[in-house]
Amino acid sequence: MAGQPGKPSVDGRLSLALRYSLLVLLLAGSGLRADAPPDGRRLRSPVPGLRSAMPAGEAVLHSYLRELTRIPPGMDLRPLQRQGWAKGFRWFDSNVLVRILPLPDRKDEVVQALTQIPGVQVTNAYPTAIEALVPYDRVGALAYVPGVRQVTHPRWFRPMVVSEGLSVVGAVQWQQLPRVLGTTRPTRVGVVDIGFKGYQNLAGTELPPTNRIHTRNFRQDRDFESTEHGTGVAEIVIDFTPDVELYLAAISTSGELAQAIDWLRQQGVQVINGSIGTGVRAGNGCCSPEYDELDRAWRSGIISFFAAGNEALSHWYAPTFADPDGDGWLNFQPSGISVPGPLPDGTERNCFRAERGRNLTLALLWYDWPVTARDYGLYIFDAAFLQWIAVADEPQTGSQEPVEYIELTGLIPHDGTYCAAIRRNRGAGDVPVELFIDSDLCGGRTPCFTYVVPDFSIIGPADSPNVIAVGGTVWNTDVLAPYSSWGPTLDGRLKPDLTAPTHVSTRTYGDQGFVFAGTSAATPHATGAVALMHRKVFSAFSGTTIYEVLKARSRDLGPPGPDRMYGFGRLFMLPPH
Repeated sequence: MAGQPGKPSVDGRLSLALRYSLLVLLLAGSGLRADAPPDGRRLRSPVPGLRSAMPAGEAVLHSYLRELTRIPPGMDLRPLQRQGWAKGFRWFDSNVLVRILPLPDRKDEVVQALTQIPGVQVTNAYPTAIEALVPYDRVGALAYVPGVRQVTHPRWFRPMVVSEGLSVVGAVQWQQLPRVLGTTRPTRVGVVDIGFKGYQNLAGTELPPTNRIHTRNFRQDRDFESTEHGTGVAEIVIDFTPDVELYLAAISTSGELAQAIDWLRQQGVQVINGSIGTGVRAGNGCCSPEYDELDRAWRSGIISFFAAGNEALSHWYAPTFADPDGDGWLNFQPSGISVPGPLPDGTERNCFRAERGRNLTLALLWYDWPVTARDYGLYIFDAAFLQWIAVADEPQTGSQEPVEYIELTGLIPHDGTYCAAIRRNRGAGDVPVELFIDSDLCGGRTPCFTYVVPDFSIIGPADSPNVIAVGGTVWNTDVLAPYSSWGPTLDGRLKPDLTAPTHVSTRTYGDQGFVFAGTSAATPHATGAVALMHRKVFSAFSGTTIYEVLKARSRDLGPPGPDRMYGFGRLFMLPPH
């Protein structure tokens, strides 16, 4: 594209600030102002001065980790720990949890090298990614581990939150059946979630008795009861059939999720529920260890239901990087008006409202997996004062994932409007581009961004070919919940697979005066249906086989036939006669 700004190699790429300064000098004689948006106020550059050159090995490290290599002895670490949170890193005492991406077939070599670095603890290791706790003063050593292509932050999972559903899906008739074709084989259900606060208080009432609840904590911070979300999910499953062995696994990262799926498979569960997810995913079912473990579970006959996501109103998508004025800033609405220049204006901004101190995450992705040399950056600024508050602009040089990620933890200075802008620094713009923001920002009722696109908003790992993605329909209307993510996947597969009731009652949330909403609440209806059918009639069959029965019985909603909003239809078990 004519006028496309380039970004030189890591050794010598100019900052936006320098390009801006040069443009001011060029225009000074003409009387034009390059520093003034249309209303005359100046948007301050987020990148002061030149980016320093770095050794080739250091280029594999995230910029935050490179900062840690320059910490002087005795420095107060607390400000750095807060900065790390905003960039997706968590500290545990003086250790940082990192995600290490090995080159193909080099995982064992990398793990062996990591064990030679004093203080490094490998928490989980898979061919596609390794997670490790690394002493902050040893982070620099990771740059020179053979076989590593990138060291970055972990992929963090979150609950999908924004029962009447049993009668809607036809479960009551099944509950009244004797175990006509049952055997002595127990029904085992796995629930993987962020936390299970208060589950012990419900044992023997809303949940099975304690001797039939089995737990495993994979979280690095050991906080098994970080949230009541998983407890509410388990309640809905048990509403279908209380006479099961229940396995609860707590996780927070993609590596921990992979470990949990492997553990549940070894326990012999027939069905797994995951009312959690992340927008940081490839969209084609690849490139992270939890997908490999979910594939193994599928091949073992285990059916896994995961929330499709609550992202229909908090997601933007375009098939290519549109930059009609050639200034390097993406146009979120290509037909809109913008003025060529070094700073984003007009439709080059995608804005949102946020309250002071609000914790938010934003993720920019482009469909160039597993590694990319297309170099994009994500910028967030205060619309009132035209001041940058956060930047994610890691170099993509051919060995990194196509992701930029920001956590606005404590960075929102006041109630008001903030805007996201996407910059292309290098590479062709001929691949799809996406932007996610936390779905609970807008309460699941109104668009979170100025420009939203619900299509392609299925989150991970629900985008996996071997996972059943569950969308949400309001239990008493069968209307698709406005936030429920739409398909298809980025590689064109039908998603969600089906929908199930949401906005339902649970003891966990009812005691707080809330209904349980979101695709988080819909997903355990499908899990519970499989568990009930296994318990009553199909105990000799695998979970995947029982799902095929359910899929054939789903109630078609929306456009006739399978579609990108309802999938094959709303879960319906039909009277079993």
